[in-house]
Amino acid sequence: MRATHSALAVLFALTATTACDSDRLVTPDAAASIDEGLRFDALSSASCRNVRGTGTAALDPATGQTVGLLTGDLTGTHAGSGVGFVQHGNGAGTQTAQAIYVTNEVGTFVLAETLVLAHVSPTLFQVTFRATVVPGNDVTSGFLTGQGYMDVSGLPQGQFDYHGRLCT
Repeated sequence: MRATHSALAVLFALTATTACDSDRLVTPDAAASIDEGLRFDALSSASCRNVRGTGTAALDPATGQTVGLLTGDLTGTHAGSGVGFVQHGNGAGTQTAQAIYVTNEVGTFVLAETLVLAHVSPTLFQVTFRATVVPGNDVTSGFLTGQGYMDVSGLPQGQFDYHGRLCT
């Protein structure tokens, strides 16, 4: 991403200086300062933050939803439901889901999630996920990714680590 910003800054600087004064050259240091200025402007106009932490997940038999708690940069709760599941063999599969997160730090947001489940043992799954923010609540854009496990030896439950970027 930095390389893209740098290339765009250099291209913009070359175009601007060529159009205004064909005798001026843009040095790499000047292009880098332009890139830093563009990045500062972009970051100052949005309220985004990087987040990371852990969470728990358990099946609520009363609702059929997966519910849990969040710790780390986000504290609060989450609840989600599977929308679709595709079996890939050997018990592995891909699940699409939607979840609502209610946090103390950034408010309420909804995620569209894709989870990949891989069998570790007969009752244990490794879970990897990528989720994007669905616009319309306190968080306007962003994503979370993570990994963890789900134990299905009794009532399904597990833990996960998450990280991502959320913008309000």
